[in-house]
Amino acid sequence: MEEHKAEWKPFFYPDPEDGDPDPPTWDEIQILQEFVERYGTANAVPVDDAAHRFMSLRNEDDLIQERQSQAVDKGERVSWLLWDAAIEMPNYQPAVLRLVEAIRALPDLDRTEEQVRTSRFQDRLEDWRNLAVFKDIWEETHDPLRIPVFALEQEPWKHGPVPLPPPSPSLLQRHNLTDVHAMVPFFEIAGSIIFKFVGKKDLTLAEANKKPDLNLWKGDSSFSKERWDFWKERLQWISEQNELMERTRDDAQKLVEIMHSIEQQTREKNSAL
Repeated sequence: MEEHKAEWKPFFYPDPEDGDPDPPTWDEIQILQEFVERYGTANAVPVDDAAHRFMSLRNEDDLIQERQSQAVDKGERVSWLLWDAAIEMPNYQPAVLRLVEAIRALPDLDRTEEQVRTSRFQDRLEDWRNLAVFKDIWEETHDPLRIPVFALEQEPWKHGPVPLPPPSPSLLQRHNLTDVHAMVPFFEIAGSIIFKFVGKKDLTLAEANKKPDLNLWKGDSSFSKERWDFWKERLQWISEQNELMERTRDDAQKLVEIMHSIEQQTREKNSAL
């Protein structure tokens, strides 16, 4: 329990002198912590309830007065909290992304009767509910297609700045560990959307960090069906490497199954048209 508390403490820095005039509140951190830590368990917090409480504006006027700053912005504040939590603790990414979905589906944000009567925050409600800042951060810094391009299209043991010797068990154990695990929540939640980009997206920017001499993908820069199939082949290879951690192999196999399922669903949907 103390260990869980400790990993969340860095997110709480209430002193504006720390450089952020509008850091996340402890209530926001606790609501997020409770939801992501219990996500997928028998004691899971209902996602609609967590979204409702997380985005409540009932205390926002008091916070503005307390911080004496026009920089107070609910949408930007929680967007950065969600992003930071997802990046710092990748195991919580599926829960964070599920919460983002639920927030965007809210019919309205919780306000006091007085706030409703005076139309308080009315001009910002839509952007806050849609987490517009989170969307901007996501698109600018973390295109999900960069992960499979980097992880699956290069020699597995030569990702470092200096070419490494042939693979050893210890190197293979590190191979794709973070990348494969990071791909799972993206493909679980947005895999069908990613698949819709097949034949429509160029991956030149996503290829920027690849080393040409280590490149395994011999096709052009387009996101083709052949490239999608190549990713499946590489993931299948990863799932069969006994030197890797079991979780890494399991996640690779899970991704292969997700990708096959997406293809099947797409075929069924197209045949029904």
